[in-house]
Amino acid sequence: MPGDRGYEKLTVNKAVWRALRKRFDEITTVGFVLVLIRVAMLSPLLLTQMPIGLRLIVLCSVYIALVMPLRYWGREKIRRIFYTRNQPSRAKQPYTRWMHCGLLRLGRGLLWGLPFLAGLGYILIGKSTLPYNEMWEPFRPLARLIGKEPDTATGILVGLALLCVFALLFAYGWWRDLPFEFLPVRSLGRKHTLHWSRRIMKKYRGRVIRATLFNILLCLPALIGYGAILVPYVMKNVNFSLSKDLVLNLTLRLLKTPLPAAQLWALGAVTLALYLPLCGIRKMRLAALIARLMRDTGPQHHASEEAAASPAPEETSEETREETSEETREEDHAAG
Repeated sequence: MPGDRGYEKLTVNKAVWRALRKRFDEITTVGFVLVLIRVAMLSPLLLTQMPIGLRLIVLCSVYIALVMPLRYWGREKIRRIFYTRNQPSRAKQPYTRWMHCGLLRLGRGLLWGLPFLAGLGYILIGKSTLPYNEMWEPFRPLARLIGKEPDTATGILVGLALLCVFALLFAYGWWRDLPFEFLPVRSLGRKHTLHWSRRIMKKYRGRVIRATLFNILLCLPALIGYGAILVPYVMKNVNFSLSKDLVLNLTLRLLKTPLPAAQLWALGAVTLALYLPLCGIRKMRLAALIARLMRDTGPQHHASEEAAASPAPEETSEETREETSEETREEDHAAG
């Protein structure tokens, strides 16, 4: 049953709970497939004989070719529960459109993430190619700007703080196109999808912000669970009564050490129990909200959507043109 108009009359939260009650099997299947694909994507990281650079290339290739298009497949499955207009036909080459829209979404987001990726790349490369003190040397002059002693420890703190600022910039750049993933990309195509994503963010930014903040709250149980596992482990292995330099050295050394099996199993249990179920609810809330905002944009949106989904005049098949001309000749002959 691809869609139920009853959902359009409910609030977002009521629509989500109704969908969970009535379509639980379908939603669970979509979520399981997407999680399984992501786990398969991370499998190249287990190939320790392969250079890390090659492993990352394989991982990124699998993400672009498989995970990214199937994200839109999952979004479409969820969207069709809450929004019944203009269900896409099967003849629209969905993989191609999902790939094109995914590349557009990825490219627009990565433009905002370039400072973060550059800083992260510098730290990862410098960790293996530069001495410990020299790696943080570029950040030491920044410590003088904030009135701190330009030692190595302060340089590390300033560098990590700057990286966090770049991460927030990256998150904002990714968030500003949030409706893009929950729009009917198969029917609209890249141009119209981007247009309506911008329109929704411009007209309903406050509602999207409130939904995002609520979704962040849904992440808190998992974050608390992770903290309950990792904080005692760090406190046990790092003596914070030592000097600042020694504490940082011990912390960085601890980050290079693999976690014990007990902590890994505990993290996996928290992920299965607290993260994945609430992650599905977060995506469903966004899908229901964007469907509601699409409905609220008015008939001009639906007219544009239907126009985008209908074939262009030049796309009419040669066979159809021949049939039309033959019918015209027959009518002229009968009139004569």
